[in-house]
Amino acid sequence: MKMGGGGFVKSLLLMTTTLWKNFFRNRQAIFFTLIFPLVFLLIFGFMYAEQATGPRDILVAVFIEDPSEGREILSNILEFTPGLSLNYLEVKGEVEKTVADRGAHFGITLEDSDLTFYFNPLLIQQNPQLEQMARGIKSGFEREKAGVQEVIKVEREAISTGTGEVSPLEYIFPGAIAIAVVSSGLFAITGFYLTFLETGVLRRMAATPLKKEVFFLSLILTRVVVAILGAFLILVAGRVLFRLSFEINWVLFLPYLVVGTLLMMALGVVITLVFRKRENANQFSGFLVTLMIFFSGIYIPLELLPGYLQTIGRFLPLTHVAQGLRGTMGIEPLVISEFWVSFLGMLGISIGLLLLVSWRSKWGEKTA
Repeated sequence: MKMGGGGFVKSLLLMTTTLWKNFFRNRQAIFFTLIFPLVFLLIFGFMYAEQATGPRDILVAVFIEDPSEGREILSNILEFTPGLSLNYLEVKGEVEKTVADRGAHFGITLEDSDLTFYFNPLLIQQNPQLEQMARGIKSGFEREKAGVQEVIKVEREAISTGTGEVSPLEYIFPGAIAIAVVSSGLFAITGFYLTFLETGVLRRMAATPLKKEVFFLSLILTRVVVAILGAFLILVAGRVLFRLSFEINWVLFLPYLVVGTLLMMALGVVITLVFRKRENANQFSGFLVTLMIFFSGIYIPLELLPGYLQTIGRFLPLTHVAQGLRGTMGIEPLVISEFWVSFLGMLGISIGLLLLVSWRSKWGEKTA
């Protein structure tokens, strides 16, 4: 039975609508493609936001022995240090107890000329900033006490890369979108497609005039829309929760989002050629996604990893997807020539592998 142009479009729309409805009936698919990237973003987003701003009101427990050398100097330094809320205690032992009970972020005692700081080891996230602040207080105290004037002033100045200074919070957003892309594309093949194959749905489709090409194109369209929806939700979450906006090059961002989804679907094709059972394919896919999240520069820049892990990361497809998204979102400098090399390379690999699985799949069998 031949299918004309109008029939092809009608079948494509009907199949795409069917797959779209099927996706929203699958709670597991919704979680991993839409909810999981948001959960990832919320966990690391609030963590990095706290690191960027630090505690808004740093509570400091203070004991100064009376009389004590340097009492006035320390008091002045503490009073003029911005962001500190001071709690002067009468007994030295209360300082350590207050810090241990989280009644203060850190503590300071001054006896004669001995300056001591106390930190709660459970404040793992905040202690690096608190310790840096304590070093500044100690340095200022010793300098004032010795009567030394500051002759060298050290300032921190970011080097412009054309995108401005990027915070860790901004850095993870393209990574969260990349996770939405990998979840939408990869599990569309290893989970959704193999489920249809094993349950005999595709075998029943073989008895209809529907062509395999229509099914695969509908599957691609469905997952591309899901990936775009996931990216939109992440960008909205960034605007609402963290007041972030990005200078997105939409002309390049959307096509890269599409080709990234195709690449992850192609990766799923490779997995189905090795693991013929849906359960095994899903288990390996979950392992691979976890591996890529940690070693693809998603929330830890690739440059901070050991050399051998950087080598592994450069061979992971999610590395290139995340890097391209960062460029199109204004997080990293966008080199047009490198962008098109990456884009066309990913597109060629994706189309080749998707055509391969379309050609090799036998709808009349229960398993591939």
